[in-house]
Order: sequence, then structure tokens, then C-alpha cells
Amino acid sequence: MDPSEPSRPEKGRRRPPVDPSPSRSPWPPPEAPARQDASAAGFIAPTEESEPAAAGWIRLEPAPLLVAARFRDVVIASRLLVADAGLRRRSGAASAFHIGADRAADAPVNPAYVAGGAARHTLLEPDAQGAAAGQPSWLLLLAPAMRAELYHAAQRLELRPDPPDDVGAGGAARAPLGLPAGAVLRIPCGEMTFEIRAAGAHAPLPRPWFGPGWRREVVGFLDGALRS
Repeated sequence: MDPSEPSRPEKGRRRPPVDPSPSRSPWPPPEAPARQDASAAGFIAPTEESEPAAAGWIRLEPAPLLVAARFRDVVIASRLLVADAGLRRRSGAASAFHIGADRAADAPVNPAYVAGGAARHTLLEPDAQGAAAGQPSWLLLLAPAMRAELYHAAQRLELRPDPPDDVGAGGAARAPLGLPAGAVLRIPCGEMTFEIRAAGAHAPLPRPWFGPGWRREVVGFLDGALRS
């Protein structure tokens, strides 16, 4: 071959394969998006490292409670719960709040949030053992998939179930949680959210001017006035 002649590309010659792996790429790898700080947004966001809440209960003060069930932003059910049996009979209030797919339940809920997929779950009921021991209270029963959040003004606090022993110093039972005025205890269950508020004291009714037998007294007075 004459070196003065221009070289021609050889037929069948191929370029070496290019490794597409990121380590062989001439460009730097893309940076992962920065994670927004949840505290800067004003709320506590769940993380992958957080453990799911265990099933248990939270004891509440035995004051009258108002329970509302919300589907998204619409209230579909509400109940007034009264722990005192005598006051409950006079007011017609309920003694417990049940959720589930059962017809007797007060509000529906996704079965995934109920332990064992039961058709009926008691969310709130009086503490029978505490009442027998002279320490009445409400029991907020939480399934493993449920969590309780206390909202008051601009603050939010996630509540954990009470420990099984539930005793404090000296062997006495711990005081139940009291809901202050304006506070809301929320239990989110998917598209359903259950809200618990303190019902507060009822406003006293004004004293009537006439007694219960005022009709009979008026008739007797008019009869006597007409005869005289």
C-alpha cells in the first residue's frame, strides 16, 4: 500500500460499546430532592422511621363528650355521650360510639382500620372497671392502624396509648386526659375522621312563671271569679 494514498476506513470495523452505567457517565449524577422540614410547615409529618402506634386505649375524663364523624369535610353522624347513667336516661344521650360496616354502628369506616376487619368496633365507651373502683372515665379504644391527634389552638400533639399498667407514683391510677375548651381530639381513618370534643355544661333554663298545674289553677280562678 502506497503511503501517499489516503487511508480508507476498514469495512466491518465497529466502535467499542458504551457503558451506560452512571459511574461511566461523563455527567455528574442528579442530586436527590431536598426533603422539606416538617417543623417549618407548622405540623408533624410521619416519617419512614416512625413506628406504627400499637393497639390500646386512652383514658378520658368522664365529662359529657360530643363525637362527630366526618366524611372528608361533611359531618355524617354525631352523638352526645354521657357517662352518668341517671343523666343519660334523662337526656337521651348515648353511652358509647361504634364504628364499622355493621348496621348498628354509629358511623362507617374502612375495614382496614379495624382490628381483624371486624364489622363493628367500639371507639369510645365508659370504663367499667374504673367505675367499679370509684374512678370513672371514658376509654378511647384504638386499633393498630389508628392514631389519635390532639388539636388545641395552633398546636398539634400526637397521643400514644396508655401503658398497660397505667399506674403512677404510689400505685395510684394515672389521671385521665381532660379536654380543654376548644380542643379537638381527632382520629383520622382514611377519608373518615372522628372528632371528640368536650360537650361542656348545659346552660340553666329560666325558672317558669307558673307551676306544673297552672292550667288547673287558672281554670279554678276564673270559675271563682265568674261565680262571685
